[in-house]
Parts: sequence; structure tokens; C-alpha cells
Amino acid sequence: MEKIICQRVKNTFVPVSPEDQEKANTFPENKFLKCIVTGTTKARSIIQLNTFFACCKYVADNVKEYDLNHPKYTDGSYWNTKKKVAFQCKVAIHFVDDSQTIVYKNEIRFHYRSISVDNLKHLEACKFFDRAFELLALRIGVNTETLVNEAKALMLSKER
Repeated sequence: MEKIICQRVKNTFVPVSPEDQEKANTFPENKFLKCIVTGTTKARSIIQLNTFFACCKYVADNVKEYDLNHPKYTDGSYWNTKKKVAFQCKVAIHFVDDSQTIVYKNEIRFHYRSISVDNLKHLEACKFFDRAFELLALRIGVNTETLVNEAKALMLSKER
């Protein structure tokens, strides 16, 4: 089963990105396909979000061994799963919801914002992802372009 983001153009569904086109090409021409269609107005944001999580997965898979055994991380690295890497990006970027931050007895408890498609406007998402991609690339010692290309390759290989 493939997840392909498409756009309706006249009477045809057209894949949005080259990755989606490549996935669509795995099916023979004129083959009947069973599709479940849901609407979204933010297809570009979905691609950004999927790329971000693929980058997080790539970083988690390529974190340096010394990080995993560092004495201050008693239960393993804070960078060894996709979910932990995504959270560390929010912390490093200080992506907090000020309206839900708690200050009590000289302690501050931050509430980190959701990066879901529904919660981020396009420009805000672009700023977050640009900063996150730089941070992630730096974390494993590659440039941003290499990170994104490797993550996209990972996305394509997982969905085949």
C-alpha cells in the first residue's frame, strides 16, 4: 500500500511531488486502484512534515556511538529515536507555547508546541523546518542538503 499526496486537476489526480510521482509509477498503467481520498489544503506542509520526520529517523539511526553511552544519559541517548529527535529539535529551537508555560516557585515548565499540519501556518512551518534541518545536519556532521536527500531516500525505500 502506498500513501501518495495528489492534487485534483480537472478530471485527473496528479501527484504533488517527485516522490509521490515515483510511488505512483510503481503501479502498472491502466491498473484499477482502490483509493481513499481525504481533502487537505496544505499538501506542501504534509511533504515538509514527512521530510522532517524522515530526517529525525535518519539522525536517530546515525547518531554517534559516544552519545549513546554518555554517562549523563542513564537511559540511553536523547537522540536515539525519531520521537526523541523531534522533541530535541523543539527544545533546541525553543518552540514553546508561551500561553501554556508555567512559572511556579522560581521554576519554569515549558509546554512545547505541536508541529502538526493543522497547528502551523505555512511561513511558520518553513521557519521551523529550516532551523530544524540545520540543527539535525549539524548533530550528525553532514550538510543540510545531504541530510534531506538521505531522508528522502529513506522515505522512498520504506514505502516500497
